[in-house]
Amino acid sequence: MVLTNAVYFKGEWANKFNAHKSKQKTFHIDENNTEELDIMSRSAMLINSRITSSNFSACPTEVVKCSLQVELPKFKLESTHDLNEPLAKLGMSTAFSNSANFEGIAVTDEPLKIDKMVQKAFIERAIPGDDQQPSLLRRTATHEAGHVLSYWLMEQADPVTDVTIVGRGISLGCTNIAIRPLYTRAQMFARLVGTVGGAMAEQICHETILLAGDDAVKARKLAHTLAYSLEGLNEPSVPFVSAAQLPINNEIHHRILVLLETAKERVLVGFSQPLTRQLLEHLAVTLLQQRTMNRQQLIAVLGPPIGAHLQN
Repeated sequence: MVLTNAVYFKGEWANKFNAHKSKQKTFHIDENNTEELDIMSRSAMLINSRITSSNFSACPTEVVKCSLQVELPKFKLESTHDLNEPLAKLGMSTAFSNSANFEGIAVTDEPLKIDKMVQKAFIERAIPGDDQQPSLLRRTATHEAGHVLSYWLMEQADPVTDVTIVGRGISLGCTNIAIRPLYTRAQMFARLVGTVGGAMAEQICHETILLAGDDAVKARKLAHTLAYSLEGLNEPSVPFVSAAQLPINNEIHHRILVLLETAKERVLVGFSQPLTRQLLEHLAVTLLQQRTMNRQQLIAVLGPPIGAHLQN
């Protein structure tokens, strides 16, 4: 006896794609492989970054709205699972053996057992129909869901690196949150200076603070978080909210000062060197071409994570 269970999901988008905007385009499977697929397209206001508990409070001041043209390929997912072994491990082994008793459903006197149990699942996403929303008239930036630029390069970075060296907590892989076609090379470079080096780097490169005015407060708050982590302690449930506020624990206080001083020294030394500026100018060009920078290349600019040598 063979038991088969099939699940087929067919739903509607909450915000439908426009059938008339579907067209064959190149879909990037990875860096080396592409395929010509039917691509669905729609305009929307979206947040193109990853919201977590640690960066949620920054959303009102740091998340930038922009109009994106979202493109997804039509796709169909199919899976088949043999359930014999999983169900046997859950205690249903008798049903698959000669000791099985299915007298209540058997139509012959021959012994009946389950030889195979299979589950198949299908999910298909095709173009559902016209989108009745009016078209956006302003210029939009195109972002493909398959493009590596949507990936958080700094996801595993320690908090102080993420906020002090990467000044406003914005990963380099998410700089496409801005409307890229409207950025010049000089503007992208200015954005990267504030992103990578914070307020101090802006003072060195531009002799003024452009983007990172709240850098010191953010750096101190996340140094506080990392200091507790390095001590193996849980951070107090009451958040650290003031740049002038100091923790009572002397060791925690010392850790915070060391972390902040290390970050300050790294930015001061790094941005005083012509090589750092050259690397950022090269990165500005790279990002304008819709490519990105891996973690090792980023460390070549920033150096290793600040907290690493303070673990012991």
